[in-house]
Amino acid sequence: MKIFLVLSALLIQSTYSYYCGENNKGMYIRYFTPHYRVCINPDESETFFAYHRIDPREDKQSDCRRLGTWKTEIYEDVGNAYNKDDQFKTFENIGFPNMRDEKEMFFIHFHLAPSCDFKTRVAMDRTQHIENCVPGFQKVNNGNWLFIEERVRSTIQNKVEIITGQFGQLIMTPRNNNNVAIGPSVKMSLKNTAESKPKAQKQLPRKPRYDNIKVPEFFYKIVRDTVTMEAYVIITSNDPFMKEMDMTKRMCQNDICSANKVLKVYAKGYTYCCPFQEFTENLKNSVYKVDFSCTGINVGNTQDSNDLPF
Repeated sequence: MKIFLVLSALLIQSTYSYYCGENNKGMYIRYFTPHYRVCINPDESETFFAYHRIDPREDKQSDCRRLGTWKTEIYEDVGNAYNKDDQFKTFENIGFPNMRDEKEMFFIHFHLAPSCDFKTRVAMDRTQHIENCVPGFQKVNNGNWLFIEERVRSTIQNKVEIITGQFGQLIMTPRNNNNVAIGPSVKMSLKNTAESKPKAQKQLPRKPRYDNIKVPEFFYKIVRDTVTMEAYVIITSNDPFMKEMDMTKRMCQNDICSANKVLKVYAKGYTYCCPFQEFTENLKNSVYKVDFSCTGINVGNTQDSNDLPF
C-alpha cells in the first residue's frame, strides 16, 4: 500500500509544475506535452492559459476543425456544463429571453491551443480536452477570434511561441433599446448538473468535478518569434453585447492595431493589440497578477514587435 501511494505521489509530481496563472493559483500541467501545456486550477475548474509552438515549415491538415468528442485527463468527467438548452434557460432567467433565436449566441468550448495550429491528427485530437478550453461565445469564436488565429498562422515567418489565455469574468446586464439597464448584472459561469460518478472503494482521492466554470471577459494571445525575440499581444472581448470599450480595463495605453476596422466590430468580439512589455507588466501588476515564467519565456529578453499582421 505504501509503495502504491509513493508511486502515485511521484506521478502527480511529474505531471504538474506548481505556481502559474492568476496569483499563482494554477498548476502547469505537462499531460499534453509535446503538443502544448496548460496552466490550470482544477479546484476551481479554471484554465488560465495554454502554451504551444507553431512552425511555419510544417504542413497543416485541411480538416483540422473536424474533431471528436471532448475528453478529460484531470477531471472526474466532462459533465454537461455546456448544454445549450440549459444555457438558454439561464439566459432567460437573467433577462435575455431571445438568445435561442439569435445566431451563435451561446457558449462553446473555446480552444486555447487551437487544433489547426498542429500538424498531426494525434496532436489535433489532444487539443480536444476540456483542460484546453474556457467558455466563449460562439459568435466571438467564429468572428474576430477565428480571423486572428488564421491570420497568425498564415503570416508567421519563423517558429513562434504562443500563449493563449483569459482574464476577468464576463458580466451580463439586460438592457433596453436605449442601452438602459432593466435588470441586475450577473457574473457568468456554467453549471454542471450531471451526477457525479460513484467512487470505487480502492480508488485514489476523487478527481475534481468540472463545475461552476467561470466565463472570461477577455481572451488574449501572445505571439513571440523565437528567432527575432519580438512579440505582440492580441486581446479580444468575450462580450458581443459590448457597445463601447471600457478604457479602464485596457491592458495598454495605445492600440497598436487600431487601423484594422474589422477587429473593432463589437458583435464579433472587440479586439485591440498591445506591445508585449506593456501588456505583461500591466497584467502582472493588475488584480489578476498573471505570471508566465513557467513557460520558459524570458520576458526581459523579449522585444516589442513593430510588425503586426493586422
